[in-house]
Amino acid sequence: MASRKWLYLKDELDKMINVESISYEEIGRRYGCSGANIKKQARKLGIEIPKRREISEKETFGRGRGKIRTCLSCGSILTEPSQTKFCDNKCQQDYRYKEYIRKWKNSEIDGTGADFSTSAHIRRFLYEKYNGACQICGWKEKNEFTGKVPLQIHHIDGNCCNNKEDNLQLLCPNH
Repeated sequence: MASRKWLYLKDELDKMINVESISYEEIGRRYGCSGANIKKQARKLGIEIPKRREISEKETFGRGRGKIRTCLSCGSILTEPSQTKFCDNKCQQDYRYKEYIRKWKNSEIDGTGADFSTSAHIRRFLYEKYNGACQICGWKEKNEFTGKVPLQIHHIDGNCCNNKEDNLQLLCPNH
């Protein structure tokens, strides 16, 4: 319900809005409030709010609201408003992995982890590339306790900071 102050001013507000076409901001300045508050009070009082203007096709605000958005990783259609780039966390992680590998292959990053070891993304890349097997003998038996193949990343030139793809090998404990 509109406050009593506005009830007394209903006719005056209606006249300023519909007859004189004064902007809501200007009316708000006259009464010491915002233009949005004037519009809100006018609606509460039942004053017809006229459409002020048509939006030109050249205006760019609000563009893209009706646009169909797709996941950057898998390409599926995003249906939830909270989904802005990815459909779920797995897709976001996969995208970050792919971007990391792309930058590493283009020499934009060196592939060194926080403790000067080879990055976990590079380790994953090598496991996927060589199917989790030793590059020399093809051994890929899983450890019964961890469920993982105990392979090491070997730097051919001996420099642990040189993480270029042609310098890395995936080797078993025997090699």
